[in-house]
Amino acid sequence: MSGEPTLKNIKLHFYIDIISLEKKLSKVECSVVYCNNFAVLRSKFTYIVFYGVNFVNTTGVKSFGEIEASISHFCNLIQADRVTIEKYTIDNITWSGVYRSQIDLINLKREVINSKEDIRVIYNPFKFPGASFRYNKTLTREKSPTLILFTRGTYTIVGSKCIEDAMMIYANIKTFLRMIDREKSFAQTAG
Repeated sequence: MSGEPTLKNIKLHFYIDIISLEKKLSKVECSVVYCNNFAVLRSKFTYIVFYGVNFVNTTGVKSFGEIEASISHFCNLIQADRVTIEKYTIDNITWSGVYRSQIDLINLKREVINSKEDIRVIYNPFKFPGASFRYNKTLTREKSPTLILFTRGTYTIVGSKCIEDAMMIYANIKTFLRMIDREKSFAQTAG
């Protein structure tokens, strides 16, 4: 894969220790949709606020540098000046990129399955136009990110919690693609 993965979105969550969060939401100056036990605020970032537990999901964060900004933006929206968020958790990082050419997913699946790598491959072109690759375990977590690769060369990495896990699956699939390219090149020169 010649195109390095580009970070597209970070989804995170945090708890906010504030009394009467529901009242504060009624005063915000942005688009708010109210549901049974949560509200969705759309501003620079999107926030899903669960009233009873003061739990906030945040999405629309485009870089690691924006994480702190998204939290302070939320505090400004609800006019909670003296509230500090001590901890946040990254739930999902989404990456995407483009490979330089068409990809033979059937050969790629065969190469990965025949290797010693502990990667699960799912590819059924009749059900979905892409193949998914996922480690059964990673070095840092029980669950690994999933790389979804399409025949036209685009790919997406979803489910990563850290940069290292995403780059590890990317690097391994890139290695398999290079092996297939070498085999193809060798077959063309030999034939």
